[in-house]
Amino acid sequence: MTSPIEPSDPVRTMVALPRPPRRLRPVDRLVRVPIGFLYLIFIVLLAVPVLVVMTTLYAVVRGWARLIAAIRRSSNRGAINGDRGA
Repeated sequence: MTSPIEPSDPVRTMVALPRPPRRLRPVDRLVRVPIGFLYLIFIVLLAVPVLVVMTTLYAVVRGWARLIAAIRRSSNRGAINGDRGA
């Protein structure tokens, strides 16, 4: 009897056979699935505040950079026109 994959065929030996699906047991349905959902909610509760803080920080840094650029531009204009003090 020969196997469905012949060892002499190099292309077919590199392809892994798919595993048959495993049936969910009651322990999986009653314990593991709710724990998975709780873990998912926990990750979302951690990720959303981090997302909000990082977005706010990005906006603050961009605003600060624009403010500094505007100050530098205005001070350079004064130097060009000769209005700079002593």
